[in-house]
Amino acid sequence: MTKLVNIKVVASNNIENSKIYWNEKEISEEYELKIGFNFFIKNRRCLMNQKFDLYTIDHVYEIEPFIHNLLTGTFVVCIAMGSDLRSLSDRELSALNSVGCYQITNGYRDANSFAMVGYKGLSMGSANESIASGSESTCSVSMQVSTKSNNEITMLENNILDVELFNHQNEFKMKLQWNGIELMDIDKVGTGLNIVIFNRELLIAEHRSFQTNKDDKESEFLVKFLNSVQSDQLVMMFNRGDITERISEEALHIIDAQFGSSYISEFKRAHSQGSWCMFTSKSRANALIENYLHGIAPLKMRYSPKPYSSEQSSTSISIGTCRQRYSAFENYYIIVNDSKLTKIPSDTNGFVLAVLDELTGLITYSKAFDLSKTTDIDEMTLYIDNSISVGSYVLLVSSKFDYSISTDQFKNLKDSVRSLGATRFHLVNQNLGYCLVGRKGASPGTVMESLEDGPCSIFTEVSPQVNYAKAFIEIRTQSCGNGKSSETLAGWARFQINGKPVTTDSKRGLNVLVMDQLSGNIVNFQVYDTWESESNSNRFAELIESLPQGRLVAIAVLDDAYQNLNNRARDAIKSLGSTMIDQLKSRDSYSIIGVKGGLKSQCTECHSPHSPTSCDKWFFIKDKETPIKGFEISIHSQGSENLGGNSKILINDSEVSMQYKPGLNVAYIDSQTLSTTTQSYETNTSLEEAQKFLKIVYSMPLGSLVLVSVHSNFGKVECKSTLYTALQMIGALKFHLLSTNGSYTLIGIRGASPGSALEHFDNSASASISSFIPMVPPSTNAPFILPVTLALAFAVTTYSIMLISISSRLPKSDNLPSIFHQPDSFSDSIPIKPRQPGQRVVRALFTGSHYKTWKNPIDPIEAQHSDSHENYIHHGGALVNNGYIQSDDIRIVDDHNTGYLIINDRPVKIGPSKTIISYYIKNWLTKDLLPGDTIYFSWSGHAYRHFPLNGEKPYPELQYTAFYTFNDDLDDITVGTALKGEDFQKLFADVPQGVNISISLGTCFAKGFIQSPVMNPIPPIRGQSISFCAVDENHYCKFVYKVPSVKYHSFIYEMTLELLEHHKSRTKKISYQKLFDKTVSTYMQRFPTSGIPYLVNLTNKDMKLLNFLDPLI
Repeated sequence: MTKLVNIKVVASNNIENSKIYWNEKEISEEYELKIGFNFFIKNRRCLMNQKFDLYTIDHVYEIEPFIHNLLTGTFVVCIAMGSDLRSLSDRELSALNSVGCYQITNGYRDANSFAMVGYKGLSMGSANESIASGSESTCSVSMQVSTKSNNEITMLENNILDVELFNHQNEFKMKLQWNGIELMDIDKVGTGLNIVIFNRELLIAEHRSFQTNKDDKESEFLVKFLNSVQSDQLVMMFNRGDITERISEEALHIIDAQFGSSYISEFKRAHSQGSWCMFTSKSRANALIENYLHGIAPLKMRYSPKPYSSEQSSTSISIGTCRQRYSAFENYYIIVNDSKLTKIPSDTNGFVLAVLDELTGLITYSKAFDLSKTTDIDEMTLYIDNSISVGSYVLLVSSKFDYSISTDQFKNLKDSVRSLGATRFHLVNQNLGYCLVGRKGASPGTVMESLEDGPCSIFTEVSPQVNYAKAFIEIRTQSCGNGKSSETLAGWARFQINGKPVTTDSKRGLNVLVMDQLSGNIVNFQVYDTWESESNSNRFAELIESLPQGRLVAIAVLDDAYQNLNNRARDAIKSLGSTMIDQLKSRDSYSIIGVKGGLKSQCTECHSPHSPTSCDKWFFIKDKETPIKGFEISIHSQGSENLGGNSKILINDSEVSMQYKPGLNVAYIDSQTLSTTTQSYETNTSLEEAQKFLKIVYSMPLGSLVLVSVHSNFGKVECKSTLYTALQMIGALKFHLLSTNGSYTLIGIRGASPGSALEHFDNSASASISSFIPMVPPSTNAPFILPVTLALAFAVTTYSIMLISISSRLPKSDNLPSIFHQPDSFSDSIPIKPRQPGQRVVRALFTGSHYKTWKNPIDPIEAQHSDSHENYIHHGGALVNNGYIQSDDIRIVDDHNTGYLIINDRPVKIGPSKTIISYYIKNWLTKDLLPGDTIYFSWSGHAYRHFPLNGEKPYPELQYTAFYTFNDDLDDITVGTALKGEDFQKLFADVPQGVNISISLGTCFAKGFIQSPVMNPIPPIRGQSISFCAVDENHYCKFVYKVPSVKYHSFIYEMTLELLEHHKSRTKKISYQKLFDKTVSTYMQRFPTSGIPYLVNLTNKDMKLLNFLDPLI
């Protein structure tokens, strides 16, 4: 049930005149107001009743921790009065920003009273607020909100356990809270080792204490209890005083090996001095969250899993840190999906940053930044601003940090980290530890963040959209003509999709990338050297002319494209919406992203005779069956020192009619009336013009579009902070990096979070952007522009408050397939990363057919619990995070692929077909290898064997085994489309001697592909290959054996578990024999009746001495 409630707040400089009303009924007499800050909050997700919780702040420094601890979505009403208003610091003002305040941060120095209605998680300036200053004594504000019952609310679900633990000598303190509610009576915490079992709602189901510091028999009881714990139970372990003086080695081993503790053994060696705590479950390689402190400070943890009822797959994240001056076993740790990030040294001094792809949950980037160096500060700032895609998850943790963030050199970095949802980063100094699980474009205060005097840790779970397509694609095209950069004389042509470089073989001329407008997948890449010959211009024109209407095309000039670029080629570029191609001259830089036959407002392009160019586009994926109405927008800016620049704004193919002037040129689209107004602000000459722009932006209805283009320059330095404040209210971030004469464009939305808008700047060339902004009606009849760029920000219409997710969840369909973070380009070869000098190559190709989507012409199997793609994602993640291989050296070819490869002058669908798998092995996996390299091949799916019907095992007359691979159209599997074992071996024939060939076959009759009674393995399979074969020595697998071995878990899944388990010990390598033995042991424990896996060693090496994926020589 939904109702409308009007909440009115009156604040005065005296208590008697300060009121709060619920539907015009005064309810303030129910509460005792005081001079200072009075916060009325509702922690629950509904406003069905008028009952608030009142918190009165006695000292202003209590405001920041109070607001920080509010749950995202908490409804907040504030009545403030008295002198405390005029003594606020940046610490308190930043916290107030996270509940939507702006006026108080701008006018507190002269304030008498302040009234506000907002939510935790609103972006700055989105709350309803009023301030009385000077001679004024009273102010009032009201908000009409919708009330929803618990099952109707759409806001974030909070499910958080907070722990604070302190042990020093005989002093013990502890807090355990669930969503702010105390769960444990400290008087019931016994000395020694305490174990708490939680139920599915994160409430305490059982609590036991074991005095392992006093009695040897306690270890016996402890072991029995630990063995009784179920694998699906959440377990918390912590100490009160000493816990290890008389603990048995068996108990320590169980806590270590079965519950994933990394610190319990070290804690024992330190004689249990300090505090130790962990959350875990049985059969984990690493604890869910764990930390330890040997010092006088509290240890704090925050544990926030996804709701138990959630059916989405999730990625688990655990991060932790410790202050530098405290003794710690690790300065920081990052664990994703039970796999610890190890490639960054543990003694890093500064901050470690890691990025998770929002679609796959895999780590795509990680680096340590030493913030004592200005170069690292600038690099970290630029990376967050320019290279992290909106919606990506970002992990940030301090490591031995011994500086203060409050200094001016960190100003831009603080803004950048705030765009990840942070509110406390600006408070970091050498005495504090800091952790953040953020998201690019998130509203400040809506993410997991911890800043503590002692060790702090965070565990949370996120739900990557692996089964859905992202609603829009971020595309960037960059061009550099000959001599336009000191980086390289010839120039460059570069493309990015969602912040990640697209691998292309760029050359002189027009570099052309073609993408499908319904899916975002790359369908073609070609280079046309229009400097060399006019025939190349004609070939280019033929390509563009042959494209269907609506195709998305990105073009970048490298070196020179002018010499023989004829009119036919120029007209072809104009068909993409270009208006600048006729300006192109010799060695100019030129970049464009346009739509074949589309509107000019769908095109973004840049041209420069002096410098490199780049242009950005957010391309909204439209389902052709469900047309979406909205605005096609394109904005261009040219900065200039001598006012020689220009501006242009196009909406739905029409240039906005306005007098473009130096300074800011702005078009507004009202979210309620959809009317467009324009205004030029000559900020290059007047600070008052900047203040006027800020005032108008603040007054715009939330959800309104604001389009900005800088003409020549934005003005004096004193204008910048005023303009930046206004731009942050519409989602801007990068403006803080803009020079006075730089070019700047922005498509913003009033109420958006900083870093969530589409913006582009260039301090040496023009800037251009383009995007489609959809328009959808909300639950009321009022028009509303859908802010697809908002990341976990609240978009507020007249009558409702909605939480808008960063990724619209569009289900997969034939005309809307998933978008992958690194699409395969359309070319006659698979790009191969250049070999670095002195470095060996390690490559992995994971292939197979998902059992759930496969139809066996002989034995149909409905496998509901096995997903080869998911297994490969986790397996690849484990290999990357533990340093075996780099992520860009892994290829997955299975049912989830989309796109085509050009093979023998014809397009072939990418998928688990004989043609594609053979091509990947010959032209990528085994290409350009040298002795000492390693290649790793894995197949997961069906296979069959061919033998006489009356034969008996071990089938001495066996003719061949074969993978059940698809045909080239990926719509049928037959014997005729299968990849035979003999042909499979021949694909490796050119591998040089000394290359390690590792093979994992998760299929029936696996051993027959490597070594069978009738197959004499060919070199280099014979002599260089080590194979994990999932089942059967004699190429035989009964149906009853097949079901348990592949329906529920795969051998590669068990290998992943063992790799993760092994790396808990912090060693870098595991031998082939040990990995195989441990995997088989786990496999057989799970499925004691299944076929037995085999290790086929065709090398002359002892498997106990050869480490996994190490070279043979």
